[in-house]
Amino acid sequence: MKSPEYIAPAKYYFALGLLLLSACATNHAESPPAEQGAKSSSLTDTSDVVEARRVFKMEIERTPLVKNVVFHIRPGEARYIEYTDPSKNTADVVQLTSLLPDSIAVSYSPGGAFRYPAWKVSYTEYAQKHKYYWLSSSWSKSDAENAARALRVLVLDARHDLDGILAANFEKFKQACQGWQALLEKPQMPEEALRHKVLAETAFRENKLDKAADEYLEALKTYPCWPEGQFNAASLLGNTGWYTGAVAHMKYFLELVPDAADAQLARGKIVTWQDKIGR
Repeated sequence: MKSPEYIAPAKYYFALGLLLLSACATNHAESPPAEQGAKSSSLTDTSDVVEARRVFKMEIERTPLVKNVVFHIRPGEARYIEYTDPSKNTADVVQLTSLLPDSIAVSYSPGGAFRYPAWKVSYTEYAQKHKYYWLSSSWSKSDAENAARALRVLVLDARHDLDGILAANFEKFKQACQGWQALLEKPQMPEEALRHKVLAETAFRENKLDKAADEYLEALKTYPCWPEGQFNAASLLGNTGWYTGAVAHMKYFLELVPDAADAQLARGKIVTWQDKIGR
């Protein structure tokens, strides 16, 4: 069983998807036989990662509320796990990049009047600091440790893959904004970006921080070389727990205005956010 129920928030995918000029190609090819249960694949996956998927799927599907584990590993997208909860016939998602690797742990649940004794694998996600777990009375301690070890490998792999995506997007951003600093007269903000700027400022005044962050991100899609927007988007993402996006957008801000009055503050925020995601 996995508790509490975890459906990865849509905002997480939205924030990652806008980091920033996401032009990475997505491969929708069918999975090769060696990676059954994986949606698309990467030629860079090591044998350790492939084996971790096999072990994790085998062990987790032995728990009562997990069936049909699928690994989503399309190039250019954050890696995640999807599975079916047979008790509700719903799809649950584990966003691997949001897990704190050091939080993955094995423990024993002694059971009680209405529960069987069981070994448990737990973890914490960094966005909301919620703790989740799977447990099974059919697991031995060794089984649970195998599942935890495999999950840790998959989390570290997903983080490494995401680092590559963010680095590629940062290069795209630098190319898009190349020469911006040297311009004596900066380009006028497009009307569509201005509309989202107004909506973001309104949402912020109404203390709707998620809405404000979303609107800033929308504005940046058409006006990426906007330091204030990058700073505000980063700050809002950081304040609402989406630290990976916060770090990326604050780096964009510093790339645009490295000598800004609040550049030191921005660098300090990056250090804080990286610590929160276990970096």
